[in-house]
Amino acid sequence: MPASSVLSPTILRYAYTVLTYDRRGHSRSNPADRTEAYRVEIHSEDAHRPLAKLTDKPAYVFGSSSGAVIGLDLCVRHPGQVRAIIPHEPVLLQLLSGNELEQSEQFMEKLKQNHRSEDIKLLSNSETDVIKPAQSKAMLAERLLGNSTYFTEHEIPEFSITSWISAH
Repeated sequence: MPASSVLSPTILRYAYTVLTYDRRGHSRSNPADRTEAYRVEIHSEDAHRPLAKLTDKPAYVFGSSSGAVIGLDLCVRHPGQVRAIIPHEPVLLQLLSGNELEQSEQFMEKLKQNHRSEDIKLLSNSETDVIKPAQSKAMLAERLLGNSTYFTEHEIPEFSITSWISAH
């Protein structure tokens, strides 16, 4: 079974209180400034605040891709808030070396150039029952393209293990 199925909020909610949110710059979030520089510490503070309001006990944290890096930063900034973290595929390419680093950098460049067409392919292949009835395919497309654009234009350039480590 894929990790996304096992770790879905729908399944986890039976054993845990699950907190999910639209990160700054993504989906239904409303950042004060869409042009602000992406900084991991801002996003980890964004995660810290609702979690602190929800509980004063250490939480299990799952983050994927950028969310994994944000979760790792949350662990450093608020160690008492995290009992355990599952950092799934953190975007820390600088940890790679040689050919793997080169391949990853090439992949990210292609992603920056082609993300819109790939999103449109994904949407055209999605089944209608996957889309929530209240959410049209056009609305979903707008959100997905917005998320993809934010990721490629703001997050990828800023995710640098060197800058993250130097901040800690």
